[in-house]
Amino acid sequence: MHKLARKVCDRLAYTARGAAARVVVAARAFEPLESFVICSDPRGGSTWLSEIVAQIPRTARIWEPLNIQAVRRFQDLGFAWRQHIHENADWPEAERALSDALRGRILNGWTVRPGSLTDLATADRLTVKFCRANALLPWLTRRFKFRHKPIHLVRHPLAVVASQLSYGAWDAPYEGFVIPSGPHSELWQEHAEYLSSLSTKAEALTAVWALTNRISLDHPRANADWLTVYYEDLLAEPEREIERIFDVWDEPVPKSAATQARVASATTKTATFEQGVEYQLAKWQRALSDRQIDSMLSVLQYFGIRQYGIELRPQSGR
Repeated sequence: MHKLARKVCDRLAYTARGAAARVVVAARAFEPLESFVICSDPRGGSTWLSEIVAQIPRTARIWEPLNIQAVRRFQDLGFAWRQHIHENADWPEAERALSDALRGRILNGWTVRPGSLTDLATADRLTVKFCRANALLPWLTRRFKFRHKPIHLVRHPLAVVASQLSYGAWDAPYEGFVIPSGPHSELWQEHAEYLSSLSTKAEALTAVWALTNRISLDHPRANADWLTVYYEDLLAEPEREIERIFDVWDEPVPKSAATQARVASATTKTATFEQGVEYQLAKWQRALSDRQIDSMLSVLQYFGIRQYGIELRPQSGR
């Protein structure tokens, strides 16, 4: 009974938070092109980076509006969990929905996290944290000419998958790769035969990483229209990487940014910095079996991923 009461209270708080946020921003006008956009994978470090960016005064965070389970607007459009839109394609409804997300008009208990209401009431600009928009970056940056280049935060795929497997949200039994069939699913359909051959959840999650990241990693507009930031570089040399990001943005570095970079994110279950950078970077090697590692590296090889391999850090010539 106690668990049920707690669940009801949590749900009421979730609903109330979204309603309160909509009231708070009703009379405000956030400019979508002024937003600070962060794109990464689930368990890819986007919460950590968004907490660093949140040190910019008078900003508020919007949390993962492309979660189609939590945000009905994108579900109704037929979005997949990792939606891709070819950069030259027209999809006016998706463009309007993303514009609304970037201006803080898609608010509920999911996109507004606890503690965000005060920030929303005082903010001039928004930080929008996506963990399912990597494959959208070429299209997104053609449709929206952001004043601050969006960040493509990239973490070693084996580290991402190891974290996903241990986190709990990916616990459902693996019953084969589900290939999206909605709008603009060519990205997946092109590799349908190979994807259908993957026999483990670890392989499937690695394929998702590869397909959705390589588009933006290898694109000729990478680091021109968006900025690639490697999680491993940010972890090893946070001050240097933070300065690089804010220099590209032409924004002063908040005094508290470097301190915040040394704090584990709110969604991290185990301490990040207690045993040093190399220990943290090698967590996936301890979490995965040799057999898993070999099969996941084979997936990366199939998709031509050159930035990452068995090494802990991204490769030179990236």
